[in-house]
Amino acid sequence: MMDASRLMVDLEHVRTSYLLLGVLAAAGIAAGILFQVGVIGLLVRTIGLVVTTVVRLGFLTWELILGWASWEHFLAIAVAIWIGGEVVGGGVPAAQLVSGVSLIVVGASACFAYMFIDRERSEVERGYKTLHNVQKGQRPAEYLKRYGRQVRIPLLICASLAAIVGFAMLNEGLYETVGRGWYEVPEDVGEPVYVDFLAFAVASVMNLVDVLDLARTHRVLGAQPVVAAAPPAKALAAGFKLFFTFVLLHQVFASLRQGKALAETISDFWSPHEPIHERARGALPVFGVTAVDPLLRSLRSVESLTREQRDRLPLVMETMGPAIIPSLGRHLADPHAHVREISAAVLGRLNAIEELGRLLARVDDPDDSVRQAVVEALGRLGEHAATSARKRSPLPPLRRRNRWFARRRKAPGAIAPASTPIDAIVAALDAAMGDESDAVQMAAVAALGTVGHAASATAPKLVALSTAGDETFRREVARALGSVGGEVGPTLAALTALLEDPAADVRR
Repeated sequence: MMDASRLMVDLEHVRTSYLLLGVLAAAGIAAGILFQVGVIGLLVRTIGLVVTTVVRLGFLTWELILGWASWEHFLAIAVAIWIGGEVVGGGVPAAQLVSGVSLIVVGASACFAYMFIDRERSEVERGYKTLHNVQKGQRPAEYLKRYGRQVRIPLLICASLAAIVGFAMLNEGLYETVGRGWYEVPEDVGEPVYVDFLAFAVASVMNLVDVLDLARTHRVLGAQPVVAAAPPAKALAAGFKLFFTFVLLHQVFASLRQGKALAETISDFWSPHEPIHERARGALPVFGVTAVDPLLRSLRSVESLTREQRDRLPLVMETMGPAIIPSLGRHLADPHAHVREISAAVLGRLNAIEELGRLLARVDDPDDSVRQAVVEALGRLGEHAATSARKRSPLPPLRRRNRWFARRRKAPGAIAPASTPIDAIVAALDAAMGDESDAVQMAAVAALGTVGHAASATAPKLVALSTAGDETFRREVARALGSVGGEVGPTLAALTALLEDPAADVRR
């Protein structure tokens, strides 16, 4: 009897498995037929049209009411609405309904605005639209150009939080007015308060990624204080989940799409084919900060950089703006020389005076190209610092210069202690003129020339170098001497002697 009963159980299990597989096979066949006749394609296009329309309407709503607001302004407005609903709503539940709906509207519309702008950003990356010169087959990305800097991840985070707290406030207002029977509340909880409805809203969002089930196993969220019981409350919760499912899926697919597009663009940047390289060169700045780390990491696989690549890559990264400065500063300590070299070059172009300490630490880098890039960057920073100091100084130019020369005459040839950024830069460039690499020496001389009169203490060493090196080096020394000045007599004597130089460029 036991064997017979066991056999029946096994047969029942087999029949259930066959039934499950049969249903899946039938569903697959039906899907294939519907796809062939075009039903699934029509359904997908219809859903896509609906989604696109909803996103655009949400964007237009956001543009109308909050298109002027940065994410900081948005957050302040959302907090003000929330506080107003809580303070006024304590005695007037209808105020909670109004505040809840308002927060949901501003939060949802801002989320849709992010999706809309992100889609246009994707179209720019793929070449369908452009921010600058419109080419054949392209259209201007008007909204991205107008709102691209404003609509980013911080706004999406604030918008999501606004929608969550607004949904909680809406449910609390419904409970206090017309929907008391829509929710189940455990007897030990008593009368629910806003925090209970906030937990209900957060639990609804967490359910999207099955976090709630995991939390229940640890008895963290096993007992929810408020549960949707009646159809109206369930419908609200379902709509809330659907909205955040939409937002979550958009972010997942957008991240995958952007990651794939960025990887392909970086690969194209190193392409030997000029049209492919040029297209990638124009597309990389669109990725902004997210492109910095992958782009610099790609340098580790490059055996040697051409002069053209050394010149072009810093120009491309410079257009990404000052937001990339912290990442570049960290990459100055990268074990690969190419990464350190390009990072230093871009920091110089961005006038990143806040990373001066890290740049000074690389003056003695073991790689010649890195030292040269650091010296060139210090020259740019020194020029910027010297210009800023002249603008801030209350003294007239002649009097300031005389005071500077008077101080230098007390200790001829000495370099002042590095008490200011410009002093530290001049001291580092002065030391770099004695570098073992001719390219670094020349870069240091040229950098001192860009710094100008603030580097006048280095004039004696420049005078000593005016007869050294090849004609290119002597030409740079002549330019630097004319810029830094120093003691008038020795400087004029050196420049006069260079007028007899055999090289025409030096004499010129």
